[in-house]
Amino acid sequence: MQLKTFTAKTMQEAMAEVRATLGHDAIIVSSHAGGKGSLVRVVAAIDREPPAVRQASAPAASAIGDKIDAYAIEEALSHHRVPAMLRDALIRLAKSVEAESPALQLAAAFDARLRFAPLAEPNGRPLVVVGPPGGGKTVTAARLAAEAMLNDETVALITTDVVRAGGAEQLRHYGKLAGLEVTVAQSADHLRQDAQAALARGCRRVLVDTAGVNPYDATEMEALKALLVMLDAEAVLVLPAGMDGEEAHDLAILFADAGCRRLIATRLDVSRRFGGIIAAAAAGPLAIAGAAASPFIGERLEPVNPVSLARAFTARAGAVTPMEKQRVTS
Repeated sequence: MQLKTFTAKTMQEAMAEVRATLGHDAIIVSSHAGGKGSLVRVVAAIDREPPAVRQASAPAASAIGDKIDAYAIEEALSHHRVPAMLRDALIRLAKSVEAESPALQLAAAFDARLRFAPLAEPNGRPLVVVGPPGGGKTVTAARLAAEAMLNDETVALITTDVVRAGGAEQLRHYGKLAGLEVTVAQSADHLRQDAQAALARGCRRVLVDTAGVNPYDATEMEALKALLVMLDAEAVLVLPAGMDGEEAHDLAILFADAGCRRLIATRLDVSRRFGGIIAAAAAGPLAIAGAAASPFIGERLEPVNPVSLARAFTARAGAVTPMEKQRVTS
């Protein structure tokens, strides 16, 4: 895959340049139609080399560029504590790509190795928020409920967190802020009945917050798997950014086996190393559905794509990351 950035006075001119350089098979990765007097910026990709690239012959310069870019990428991945095997695989993928910067090379590697998929549109299946204790599940469930309401969707918010002291009360508090009544399901049977009743009365989005699960406790994981099967639910794993990469790798495999297919990363605002996010996504495998870069339930999840993730990884250590400052959509 080749990535290239184009700038022009108008979007039409930028797109014309994309087609002229990369051809009609080019894919638009991101675009920014700046303000008055600003240039339009488009990042495009293509899976094959355009004729102009195939005809170029500068092997020495290319080899030097590969070494420089590979070093920058290795430095970024090492800073974020990406597990060694995954780090080496990403470096190899990045080196195989022609791009204007290490960030775009890394974006191409992420695109090849990881999956990115926002939460599905409401489809009649409950959405269950799961994860280990303390990962931010309850705040995430409340945030998803608030986001659904902003999209004019009818929402039912249910919690099964009757074990942790104050668990249900915490979600009730968030629900009150959003103007939602929270249902407390005391058992799996009650949960099924509550979810079915919510769907029957026309709720488009049924959200279920669950108690934290110990992924190394086989009994707890079997109970979670049985719950998801009983509900015919979609499960999303919530993990905090900043986790040890190897630990996140192991957790993701276990939760994927229980039925999780997507991942939401939380606490990006208080983390500066994100290796655990991609370790979990690659190991599951789990599609990255979004990220939370603030504790406020009124703020939407940040969309994540290969480019925004690569920019977060290559941002200067200690600086505010791009995913905290802006949304970069594909």
